Amino acid sequence: MNEGAIGIGEFNFGRQNGEPFTYKGKHSGRELHGLKLEFDVPKAILAKVDALFDADEVDVADPFSSSRYRGKLRLKQTSYSDQSPTQHYVAEVREVDTWPSFDVLEINGKAFRVLRYVEGDSTGDFVSRFAVLKLSEEELRALRELFDSDDVKIVRRGVDSSPLPVRFGGAQYWSVHEEGGVTFYKHIVRFFSRDDLPEKRPIPIAEGVVQDHLSEAAVGLRIRFEALVQELTSRGVLPAEKAATILAGDWMDLASSEHVREFAGAQRQVDDADEHLD
Repeated sequence: MNEGAIGIGEFNFGRQNGEPFTYKGKHSGRELHGLKLEFDVPKAILAKVDALFDADEVDVADPFSSSRYRGKLRLKQTSYSDQSPTQHYVAEVREVDTWPSFDVLEINGKAFRVLRYVEGDSTGDFVSRFAVLKLSEEELRALRELFDSDDVKIVRRGVDSSPLPVRFGGAQYWSVHEEGGVTFYKHIVRFFSRDDLPEKRPIPIAEGVVQDHLSEAAVGLRIRFEALVQELTSRGVLPAEKAATILAGDWMDLASSEHVREFAGAQRQVDDADEHLD
C-alpha cells in the first residue's frame, strides 16, 4: 500500500477520495471508524470492483485514523458515460462492529455459563441477543422458572455495568449431553426488546421443532387418552360426569403451571441446541 493512501481490499485510493467519520457501534459500544468514498475506476477492472462490493467484509487501511480494520463496504451510487473509460462510484465503508465475548450470563441475578453468544441487527437502538448456555440439571430447572417472568434483566459479566431490561424470545431449544460421565444440558436463550411483547402462550406452537413434536404426539396421546377414559368409565372407576369434564373442559384447569412448563420445555428438545442458535 502507498503510504498515506486509502486501502480497500487490493485497491488503493488517494486521501482526496475519502472523508473520515466515526460512529458508535451498537454491539461493541465503542467508537468505530468509517470512510465516505468517491472514486473512479477503469471499466476494464469493473468485475474486480463488483467482487469487492459483494464481499461480506474487506480489509481497510485508514490513513486518517492511522489504523487497519475489517470493514463493511456499501455502494451508495454509481454512474458512467459511454464516452468515459471509467466508472464513478460513491460508497461508504464502516469498521465492523463486533459483539463482546464473555463466559457468564446473569439472568435476574442467577449466573449461567455461556458456551456461545451472538447478536443480531435489530431496528432502532436495541440489539437482539442469543446465547447457548451450559447447565446442570438444577440450573436447567432454575432457568425454566425464569421463563414466566415479564420483568427480565440480564448482565453479561465483565461487559455490562448495569442490568439490561429484556424479554425472552422463542425457539429456546435444548439438548442433553454427556462429558466424562457427567450429564449436562445445552439451552438456547434469546432476548429481545420489551417494547414488542407478543401474546403469551403456554406452549410455543409456532416454533418449527415444537410443531413437529406436538403434531406427532397429539394424535397418539388423544387416541390413548380417550380410550383410557372410556375404559375407566366403563369399569365404574371414573364417574361419567367427571369423564365429560376431563374430555371437554379447559385443559389448562387440569394441570399446574409447573406441569405445563415442564411439558412445554420437553417439546423444545433437539439433538444439539448449538446447531439451532443462528
